[in-house]
Amino acid sequence: MDRYIRITDRDSILTARRAAREEGLLIGGTSGTALAAALRLAEELDESHTVVVIIPDSGRNYLSTYFDDEWLTSAGFSDPAEPALSVGSLLPGPAAGVPILPAGLTVGEAIQELVRRGADCSLPAFLALDRGTSFGTVHPREVSAAVTLRSLAAAVESNPRAAFSPAAQQGEPFASVGIGTAVADLAQHPGQLLAVLVDGRIAATARQPFAGPDRSQEPAASGGII
Repeated sequence: MDRYIRITDRDSILTARRAAREEGLLIGGTSGTALAAALRLAEELDESHTVVVIIPDSGRNYLSTYFDDEWLTSAGFSDPAEPALSVGSLLPGPAAGVPILPAGLTVGEAIQELVRRGADCSLPAFLALDRGTSFGTVHPREVSAAVTLRSLAAAVESNPRAAFSPAAQQGEPFASVGIGTAVADLAQHPGQLLAVLVDGRIAATARQPFAGPDRSQEPAASGGII
């Protein structure tokens, strides 16, 4: 191998959709990755070169995901049509990442780690597969729970023996929503913690701003980047 080209999930999906739209080729995500890399390489070459790319999979199994506009929005792969009315408007800044804790920590260990980091007591950290990262984006499937320093401390105050129990047992329910999702569509999650997805990964948090079904009020940021 002389070289490899790194392609993001977003580029893979959008390239697969482009192939269907412009060439009538129904290709899958792996093929989208290969084609995106070939197109990037071709930009560096002149007309005397020929690029051959292998298309290894079909898009038939991705009709309800990569080729579905609603799914793209829910997973944070599409840009909002109206940014001011989207989940992104609830964030005080860019969706740069969230605090991450190893999933196997006990309550006491999680408290010690969050205190060491100087974490805000009310902002959540995600217990996830340990990849040696303390801050960044994380795939929802790798997350076992979302916890706060406040909730962990309250558990120990209520029962000192809780310090030796898995921190995940003190997790707060959360809903994963794409950053381009319309705020008006969040009425089903009143007051709930929102794990905001960008390109399929949790990149920020927010709170659902509506106390009830009344959507006449202006949304206010009550969470955001941690």
